[in-house]
Amino acid sequence: MPKGCFSGIHGDEEAGTLATQELIRWAEQRPEELHSDDTSEGCYGFVSGDFLSEHLLEPALQAASAFLPRNEAPIIDGFNARHGIM
Repeated sequence: MPKGCFSGIHGDEEAGTLATQELIRWAEQRPEELHSDDTSEGCYGFVSGDFLSEHLLEPALQAASAFLPRNEAPIIDGFNARHGIM
């Protein structure tokens, strides 16, 4: 199942973007070591706080739902969830 990874939230802080690039290279070279959520019925996400939920995660889940269904379960991986947001 395709996954998403977001970095570069602060454009002048390149460490997160560089780390993400390194993670992608590692994942391509060693796919057998990747974690997959095979119990989810669709895409979901977690962020801390209402602002990030509304302005970052919600648009990301909307975009992803064009390709994958959104997990609408009230509990995901043991956490309370609403519209795929934990």
